[in-house]
Amino acid sequence: MNAKRSFSRLGFGVFFILFFGSVLQTVFAIWLSAQLLRAGKTLYAWEIWLLSFLPFYCVAVPVGVLILRSAPAQRAPQSAPGLGRTWTLLPVCILLLYAGDFLGRGLVSLLGTSTAGAQTGLGLNGPMLPARLLIQVIVAPLAEELVFRRLLIDRMRIYGEKTAVVVSALMFALYHCNLSQLFYAAALGLVFGYLYLRTSRLRYGAALHMCLNFIGSIAVPFLWERSGLAGQGLRALLAGGVRQAMGSPWGVAWLGCAAALAALSLLGAALLIPAMRRVEFFETELELPKGTRLRTVLCNFGMLLFVLACLWMTAANLLYTK
Repeated sequence: MNAKRSFSRLGFGVFFILFFGSVLQTVFAIWLSAQLLRAGKTLYAWEIWLLSFLPFYCVAVPVGVLILRSAPAQRAPQSAPGLGRTWTLLPVCILLLYAGDFLGRGLVSLLGTSTAGAQTGLGLNGPMLPARLLIQVIVAPLAEELVFRRLLIDRMRIYGEKTAVVVSALMFALYHCNLSQLFYAAALGLVFGYLYLRTSRLRYGAALHMCLNFIGSIAVPFLWERSGLAGQGLRALLAGGVRQAMGSPWGVAWLGCAAALAALSLLGAALLIPAMRRVEFFETELELPKGTRLRTVLCNFGMLLFVLACLWMTAANLLYTK
């Protein structure tokens, strides 16, 4: 299989997961609502939310994985960086997460939309907490690491290590279909991708991915909702938010969490440059020549379909949150 056909198949595989997974979710939600209405029954919001992911992760992802696996792969020998060395990347990842989030939210604000499309809108109360833990902290990171690291990088690395890491990271960013997540998803995709490239093991990137999802999607929002500060504007927060937060245990916990994340981000800034100096890419057997990489990767049916679908869904999200 030549390079263009291989990239086309990879693009189509991820397109199938994203687009047909979303269609299946919508159809299933409509069908489920009709069945409940006919039976005169109701479900809690967390039950509907959890069930809506069944067609995505039980149908779209497995079929997409089969499509991706049909492209030839080349996995490098496994190596272990050690758990301690892996966790030194956590402060760097936290820095990239919040710096990228700041850039993404700034861009969305400039466009006159909100960031609501990036959230579930269902809070973290009662049974919704374990439901979101299951999907956002366990299932989604494992599925994304399998697709964007193992399946994509193993099939792209033969055409160039740098090409494999960069393309997989950009596809990971576009896959989120949300401008507020675009920058940090791309940056973290580069970190996870390079970590997998050098180790050929999913466990390290998956552990970091799960930890970051827990921090960003569960821990910080959970404490924020209970701190009594939610819904206040920046001016109100600066004027008396800290004093107000100190008046409750949840507020103190949120301030402690915010301080810890700020400290870890500063540590990440100090570790980032030395980490970047250690990055190296080796020439591969079928390395794409300079000047042909963009054309080979993008100018094919599968990749164009994936990119156009991502742009269309991103635009739809922007219009929905206007």
